[in-house]
Amino acid sequence: MSNNKKYNSLRIGFFIFVSFLLFVAAILILGRKRSMFLPTIKISTVFRDVRGLQVGNNVRFTGIEVGAIVDITIISDTAVSVQMSMDKNVVPYIKKNSRATIANDGLMGNKLVIILPGTPGSDVVKAGDILPSIEPVEIDDIIIEIQNSSEKISQVANNLIEITEKINRGDGMFGKIFTDTKFSDELDKSGRNITELSGNLVEITDKINDGQGIMGKILFDSTFSYQWETTTKNLAEISINLQELSEKINSGEGVFGRLFADTALSDNFYRVSKDLETVLTNLSEVSVKLNDERNALHKFIADTAFADSLDVLLHKMNKGVTEVTEASEALQKSGIVRAFSKKDKKEKKDKTREEADTLNE
Repeated sequence: MSNNKKYNSLRIGFFIFVSFLLFVAAILILGRKRSMFLPTIKISTVFRDVRGLQVGNNVRFTGIEVGAIVDITIISDTAVSVQMSMDKNVVPYIKKNSRATIANDGLMGNKLVIILPGTPGSDVVKAGDILPSIEPVEIDDIIIEIQNSSEKISQVANNLIEITEKINRGDGMFGKIFTDTKFSDELDKSGRNITELSGNLVEITDKINDGQGIMGKILFDSTFSYQWETTTKNLAEISINLQELSEKINSGEGVFGRLFADTALSDNFYRVSKDLETVLTNLSEVSVKLNDERNALHKFIADTAFADSLDVLLHKMNKGVTEVTEASEALQKSGIVRAFSKKDKKEKKDKTREEADTLNE
């Protein structure tokens, strides 16, 4: 009995000793994992929603566990402060502009805080600093987005099915392209025409590069460009002259200036135009009267019978004048006329002598 008691006591003692060693090992392992026996500093960050993060969850930096969550405090209804205990040996690699976010440890594991590296050359964090945060993306949000995307993809697939069915039926442009042989022939003709057009354009550009035609001369012929420049200069001078002319006209210089600016001259032109209008009116009335058959002038101008009778009268008058002339010539040739003419000459001579004698006395 005494041996059995001793044996049981030894077994119990050994069991307690092993349990104590295991307890100490567990404490050492957990303390090492939680940085309980390493020098640390405390920094914090603020999230709008911690997504189930708890005190004791790990903190990772570049995939390495460098600390643990030591406190979670609600600041307001939209802000939660998360305090982290960080291994002091890793602090020199964490910058003030490093950002913190919440992620899962594996697909369905515990939540943890991941610190993203900051900008090289920035200041290192110190105890009590607050790191900027990035709101985490939850699996539920991703699933919702995937579901929405799948619905949209399904809708797009249905639309594509409808489109392909229409194409197979020959509806629309693509349906004609894939099923209508006439349309494909037209496209073929259009392609040939485009090829021919491109060839013509190549020829035209070659001619232009060779300096042929107006475009070729404009682009490459220096003489033509000089002539064009001279023409533009002349046009510029003409425009300047026209401007000067318009200014002179506006200032009232010259005939056109007086016409446009001199009111007295414009009044004179107005009176002259009125007089011309009166003269034209009178001429119109005269022409109306001349066209009146009861008017004598109308008979004189337009009546052929009157003209014929007048012609006969003038002919008879000419004939009478001719006969009188011939009779007078016959009388002059006769002796009676010569006798009367000699007597007249003698009387004239006597009268001339008497006047001379009177002057001599």
